[in-house]
Amino acid sequence: TSQISLSGPSSEITQEAKLWLCGILKNSSGVASICNNFIQYFGEQDFGLLSRQIRQGVQMEEFLEKGRAGIIINGSSADDLAVSTIKVEAILCRVQSDFVTEEVGAIRDLLPNTEVVFERKTLDKYSSEFSHILSTFQHQHLQVQKVQYECQLIFTSFIVEKVENTALKLLFEMKKKQLSCSTTRTMFQRLPAQFCEMVSRIGFHAECAPPDDPACGEGIYFADSVKKAMDMWTGQKEEYMYFVEAEVITGKSTPGKRGLILPPPLGSDPHARYDSVSGGADIFVIFSSYQALPKYIITSLPSGFLVGSPKAFGPFKATIKTKYCNIGVHPGCFTSSSQG
Repeated sequence: TSQISLSGPSSEITQEAKLWLCGILKNSSGVASICNNFIQYFGEQDFGLLSRQIRQGVQMEEFLEKGRAGIIINGSSADDLAVSTIKVEAILCRVQSDFVTEEVGAIRDLLPNTEVVFERKTLDKYSSEFSHILSTFQHQHLQVQKVQYECQLIFTSFIVEKVENTALKLLFEMKKKQLSCSTTRTMFQRLPAQFCEMVSRIGFHAECAPPDDPACGEGIYFADSVKKAMDMWTGQKEEYMYFVEAEVITGKSTPGKRGLILPPPLGSDPHARYDSVSGGADIFVIFSSYQALPKYIITSLPSGFLVGSPKAFGPFKATIKTKYCNIGVHPGCFTSSSQG
């Protein structure tokens, strides 16, 4: 019997991979849709690989709608559809890896004496730091499930990881000085699972989390609350929800409008521009990745999802592991090996 063995660092990641993989292998509709703005980075070689799939009886159509790029795949059989979907995801994985490599190079050029590395530390669930973030989410959106297990109180659906990245912090401080802005805002962004690692390594980029409606321009969006972030990013079909809490330099801001790729000029001098644009008091958009610093990655089950036991992932972990490529947690970047 054929078997796919996946491996990964956590049960949450393996659960995402299982959901993604089952969605591909059990897709009997004949149609698959991949939404990912890195499709816009496909080169001639990548389109050549796609054209081979078309010659093999699979139809593909690209689309760009409301700032979101994607590919719709029509397959003559479920097997053809699954294979083509995985091949497109593999191309995306490589394109994203190349993007990260280029961004790391750019950071090294700016900070030649600083190593571009990061660490994500899971916060202790009894720490004051964890309690503060948990309280924010409970008040704004989520009812976090708690269970008593072996005399310990466990938050089964809420994980907070602190992001530590010296290079990004230095660039953030440099940006504050450049903009003569000493104050920052604590804001939130909801993003797909696959981009949590990328944001931790190279910071925020518009390609990673386009909102449902980019009414304020083509920049990097942030919400001032978890609830607003839920309203801005609604279309993600994943097992968990992923948020980044960030420090954001908004500086001098003005109302945004559709199609902006830079903040508007302050006056007649086109080189003197606003630092950000806004969509009311609760949405801000920046156009430089160094204007925001990722502080925490928060993983949560959707509100109302009941977890029956701390062993909820036990049977799954025993049979399937998850392995992702280096740039992030994307289920398309797995191998068929059984390495742990």
